[in-house]
Amino acid sequence: MRVLRCSYNRNSFPPQYQGITEVQLPGELFQEAVSVEYVLQQPVRAPPSFILVLDLSQSMEALTEMKQSVKQMLQMLPEYCLVGLITFGAMVTVHELAASEIPRAYLFRGTKETTAQEVAKLLGLGLVQYKRQAGMPGPSGTPGIGRFLLPYSECDYTLESIIDDLQPDCQPSSRQQRLVRATGAAVGVGVGLMENCIPGTGGRLMVFTGGPCTTGPGAVVGLALEDSIRTHRDFEKSTGVKQFKKACQWYESLGRRMASTGHCLDVFACSLDQVGIAEMLDAVSVTGGVVVLAETFSHEIYRKSLARLFELDENGYLQMYFNATFDVIMSKDIRVSGTTGPVTSANNKSPLASEVELGVGGTTSWRLCAMSQATSLGMFFEVAASHGTVLEPGHILCLQFQTQYQHPSGQHRLRVTTVARPWAEPNAPEIASSFDQEAAAALLARQALFRCSQEDVFDVLRWIDRILIRVASKFGDFTKDNPASFRWPPSFTYLPDFLFHLRRSQFLQVWAIALA
Repeated sequence: MRVLRCSYNRNSFPPQYQGITEVQLPGELFQEAVSVEYVLQQPVRAPPSFILVLDLSQSMEALTEMKQSVKQMLQMLPEYCLVGLITFGAMVTVHELAASEIPRAYLFRGTKETTAQEVAKLLGLGLVQYKRQAGMPGPSGTPGIGRFLLPYSECDYTLESIIDDLQPDCQPSSRQQRLVRATGAAVGVGVGLMENCIPGTGGRLMVFTGGPCTTGPGAVVGLALEDSIRTHRDFEKSTGVKQFKKACQWYESLGRRMASTGHCLDVFACSLDQVGIAEMLDAVSVTGGVVVLAETFSHEIYRKSLARLFELDENGYLQMYFNATFDVIMSKDIRVSGTTGPVTSANNKSPLASEVELGVGGTTSWRLCAMSQATSLGMFFEVAASHGTVLEPGHILCLQFQTQYQHPSGQHRLRVTTVARPWAEPNAPEIASSFDQEAAAALLARQALFRCSQEDVFDVLRWIDRILIRVASKFGDFTKDNPASFRWPPSFTYLPDFLFHLRRSQFLQVWAIALA
């Protein structure tokens, strides 16, 4: 039997530990093994899926550059990955990739909000169960796999032929109007397709667009060029906010749907004009997607960013991980206030969740639709000793972070990180000497940006000032009524500079900056 200091539960050792001795210890008990990763004995899921959503409301030159970059990206995909294709202009087209003499495509109205049930009905996913072809990954009879989603090795010729034949969307040319572009409707159809074909399996919906959405759900501006796209000044004057809020609500609903099924949204926008990223940002953030902005699809930053996203590890697998759950287990004297990052709450109500919420709180478990080796979360805790309990110096506080995710190989893995720290008195010198000012600045920046989505920027700036004043009065060395005597401890030297530049950065100071 073993007793976990994090949860104070008694668990039996697994059978393979029956020969454990003081000499023969499992890897988890070595001090240097702070993080341990396990391969879980669960059924292997389908490999990751990538649905491409391509914008046809562009000039021939821009469309050609986009097609070339997409084909180069496909060459970087491992052959086992599932791929699908959706194109849009004034209408939304879902392409069937199964080999046939006559290519099939299904059209959706670009002005209509389409639910997952409607997508299944119109594509025939709810009526016919298509059996898995020989050697094709995914559960047998999964609707859509074999028609709209295929391993790249089985549809590379068909897919590239369709992409080569794409032409700009036929629309009446007018110098007084923008092109009709149903981006929001296309994303909605893509979300519905993923919900029906690969629920609970890792996947990315990758949108390549060259301008703002001008029709249907998610529209950010009208067709007439005389109608200017929204700016920060419009929000100050409360003009044009209605359309902005309506588009945000649409993408927020799509973000919740994608988070519940473990899928993420990526946006690659190449345009000199604004494209509506501000409205789509919530759906991208909560699902762990990426946003790449550039002037053209031939821009070096865009090409390098796309190539970096599809880098392979030494075993030939993509360096991206899907459909993860993140749990935190802690000593009974600690409460978790929340986290900041590309997460959504798993609504795991627990007495270990603090009533004071910072970031996404009220739970001890979160969901991450997509991760990479660079993904990081900001965790906030509070010490909540029981009533009448005094924590003595040296008392050990334990934290354990458990991340269960789907590897690109289809395996389910569990990564466990356990740390322990001693409790110190409020005025103990080791608090100041062990202070990490870079980590503190990053956490404050994340918390400030999270508060900006709920509060006025002016209030957030005042909050940063109060934080700095409290830290200076607590840890600064000074003589009362003598400002010239103030000195920072060595471990706090750069914190004021970090906060100075944060207050004046484009994250908080948005004057004369476009929304994108």
